[in-house]
Amino acid sequence: MAKYIIKRILAAIPMVLIITVICFALMNLAPYDAIDAMTTPNMSPETVALIKAKYGYDQPVYIQYIRWLDGLINGNFGYSIVTHQSISADLAIRIPNTIKLILPAYLLAYALANGVSGETKLSTSRMASGYRINRVRKAMSTTMVVTIMGSAISFFRSRDAPWRDAICALLLSKIKRKA
Repeated sequence: MAKYIIKRILAAIPMVLIITVICFALMNLAPYDAIDAMTTPNMSPETVALIKAKYGYDQPVYIQYIRWLDGLINGNFGYSIVTHQSISADLAIRIPNTIKLILPAYLLAYALANGVSGETKLSTSRMASGYRINRVRKAMSTTMVVTIMGSAISFFRSRDAPWRDAICALLLSKIKRKA
């Protein structure tokens, strides 16, 4: 088991590096950067160049990436343009509230998942015919299909036909999968 966990962690390292390269590339491909938010159109080009040099935007992209990755690894996320304070300090303020919101949701999901699992186990021991198991499976599969299709359909919806999502969800709820 420990060998499997180590293998998975070692396999995750290149994936994380690839994700950081993609994120950094997308940030650099944007038509604007943080310097644009700090400067005004009436600033002289020398002032803009000084600001770029101060934040390292005058260096090659690969050096910017290495500095950015070093900051991520060391927990130095920089300073917010909006609040003018450390992003780490902003995160320290916001993370407890995020945990307060997410923890009850996870606990509820865990309780519901165990409830459905317990219902399935209970019905297995009580009824050899499997009627309850099939009912639970059908309810879960229908819910999953409607949820997945609803989120996929909402991506393609237009302003002209807001009722299309409701009709598609209604039609999809009638789909019956064989258990």
